[in-house]
Amino acid sequence: MASLTIVPQQTTFDTGEAVSLYCMVEGSPDKWLYYWYKGNTTSQISQLQTRSQKGKNYTVTSAALSDSGEYWCPAQLKLNFSNALTLKVQGKKPPNTALILKPQQTPIFEGDMVTLSCEVDDSPAAGWRFWWFTNSNKSSIPTICKNGSQESKCTIQSVTLSYTAEYWCQAGRGEPPFYLNSSRPMESNLTLLAKSHPYCTCPEKQHHLYHSHEMLDLLEEKPGCLATPWLFVI
Repeated sequence: MASLTIVPQQTTFDTGEAVSLYCMVEGSPDKWLYYWYKGNTTSQISQLQTRSQKGKNYTVTSAALSDSGEYWCPAQLKLNFSNALTLKVQGKKPPNTALILKPQQTPIFEGDMVTLSCEVDDSPAAGWRFWWFTNSNKSSIPTICKNGSQESKCTIQSVTLSYTAEYWCQAGRGEPPFYLNSSRPMESNLTLLAKSHPYCTCPEKQHHLYHSHEMLDLLEEKPGCLATPWLFVI
């Protein structure tokens, strides 16, 4: 019996995507000839016709709305018909991709943990894989983020100054991948600027000997500082 499969394994595609249908017969496929049909018709569609001594495929290199429909393939010998598969091409523009920094804070300091999130405005997201890019050869982002995986987030546990760079991402699906526009446009670029923490200095007192209330006053004046070692007097 003939069997029809689809690659990539999804039934809904955006215009421009590539899709291949494979018609296979168990047993001795070299003894079969293959034909292609589309829609509710018993007449073979000439532009889809293909013959081969092996299981053959029909490929749509750039899907259009007219490619939507139900396909099947009979294998000539006993004229066993395959199962039918419905292919749907959406008449909408491919979704956009954006790279988001979480938490959304600036500046970013050495030692901070940050997450880069490559987001596709596609609901529901189906089968997207992600690639990561940077304009710096010092950043280790390519080894931290796994290119071609379905993981849309990449976490840097402890940033260093070497991570100061511009980053962007790209989403794709299928094989070979149908890529969306990357988050490369200037307004979507993410610049990760790692800075050293500032230090508090207190020139009025030496030996860093302070009463507890004085330390509180200092922290109120210079919040967010990392102070040098202190001695406290209660």
